Amino acid sequence: MQWNSRLRWLVLPVISIFAAASMAAFAGTYLPLATGNLWQLNYMNQSAASMTLRVISAEQVTESVRRAHVEWVTPWGFSYTMILRSSSAGIEHEGFISPSGTVSFPNPLPLFPEGDAGQSWTSALGTVTLVSKTASVTTASGNYSNVRQYRISYSDGSVQSWFLSDGNGYLQFGEAPHQFGLAAKTVALEPAAKVAVQTPGPCPLVGIDPSPAPGQTHAGILTSVSALGAKFYEFSLPWSMLEPSPGQYDFSLVTAAIQQASSFGMSAAMTIKTVDTNTRAIPADLTARAWNETAMTDRFKKMLKALSAKFGSTVKWVHLANEVDLYFINRPAEVAAFRTFFETGMAQLKTSTPGVSVGLIFNYDALRLSNQTFAQLGSLGNHIGFTFYNLDGTVTRSPETVSIEVPTMISLAAGRPIILTEVGYPSASQTGSSTDRQRQFYTLLFQELRKGAGKIAAVRVYQMTDMSMSVANTTTAYYSYTPNSPFAYYLASLGLASESGALKPAYSVFQAELPSYRQANYCYSVSLQ
Repeated sequence: MQWNSRLRWLVLPVISIFAAASMAAFAGTYLPLATGNLWQLNYMNQSAASMTLRVISAEQVTESVRRAHVEWVTPWGFSYTMILRSSSAGIEHEGFISPSGTVSFPNPLPLFPEGDAGQSWTSALGTVTLVSKTASVTTASGNYSNVRQYRISYSDGSVQSWFLSDGNGYLQFGEAPHQFGLAAKTVALEPAAKVAVQTPGPCPLVGIDPSPAPGQTHAGILTSVSALGAKFYEFSLPWSMLEPSPGQYDFSLVTAAIQQASSFGMSAAMTIKTVDTNTRAIPADLTARAWNETAMTDRFKKMLKALSAKFGSTVKWVHLANEVDLYFINRPAEVAAFRTFFETGMAQLKTSTPGVSVGLIFNYDALRLSNQTFAQLGSLGNHIGFTFYNLDGTVTRSPETVSIEVPTMISLAAGRPIILTEVGYPSASQTGSSTDRQRQFYTLLFQELRKGAGKIAAVRVYQMTDMSMSVANTTTAYYSYTPNSPFAYYLASLGLASESGALKPAYSVFQAELPSYRQANYCYSVSLQ
């Protein structure tokens, strides 16, 4: 049968194929997302050419959002697992899972949204139109009325149609005479939505990278923010700086940082950069060593034993690497050896300073795009550290995504406390942002932090004052970007104040929220019951 040539128009660019199976509805029933639900659609009612869609897993992530993984097995010899988000707004597509890990779109794509017949939605995907809510469909499984028909017009000129109905889900893909119609299904309705229950608890500790403007000092900034209620101090140093020559240590900057944190009554987290984003930061004589070689692990243990004597009661958390995702995603062969290295270091710290919590820092924005490294290393440690800038590469994402990303981090932590060592959002128009979008981001962030009692231990805003473009351009070279690129403007506009010290609207959010965090019962944890 020549069905392949007849369906040539269905073979679309990758994003179009991914999007085609992305349908969910938390508030409705036209695509029930219960684990185990299964649909088989046959081409022109002939089982020789069929596709299947199956809900592998589904969970309610917030009171108003449901997420599911739906496997789509196609007749073209490939299959994908779609990540679907379902809410009262309808259906959105977050990304997909491939053999190498999770890949997410910058922002969820509206695919099968709620609305009126004839209404259209345009996004990076193309234009989605709700053609009808009262269509009729006849398949091998029966006759259906009051069917929703969605038509997707992609930017390459191709078009797809999908038909769904309440209580049934997928009914048809494509239009006659080349449609795939429902042949068999196993469908259970979604479980009743859980209700969010609030339990009062301690607020996360909040701090900020002081980064003073001309005429200001670090101490002056810390004095101001500690008066508001800032209680968290984070500092980091590469192992290579802590041990400039074999067995010789320089802890002067550590001592200064701890003294400064202590003087303001702040609890501190220290990051020892053995990995720093995309490079190793280890002593020069160890650069050729594998992570698990005795020469490497013994030196690390000895340095940690000496270093931990400086912690006192101020340092509560220690991270043994920074943004490991961005390093190991390109070096998967090193992961197993690094696990041994980390476990050796953690064991040493637990022996010399039993009360300290040990963890790793992951770049959440990289984790969104691929969870490969997190799947391998995310189980390590007493707590989880994240940096979070709400970016997709160098593209600023919508501030509203914070309301789903923070709960996702909490889910990933699997009951362990979270430290957000760096949280930032640029304000430069060159990054697709503005001072108002920055303000929106922090407004939503503090709302989510307020819900993180007992789950989010501490968060540091990065940073108080914008860096200059000259410094930003120098920094971009470290990340292999060109000067005056959008990434340079991103780095140069992360502050809550301009380079000259003029406060941005986002600072008013920081200023208003911190005093509230000192109030009893202001923060709470949320559980779905």
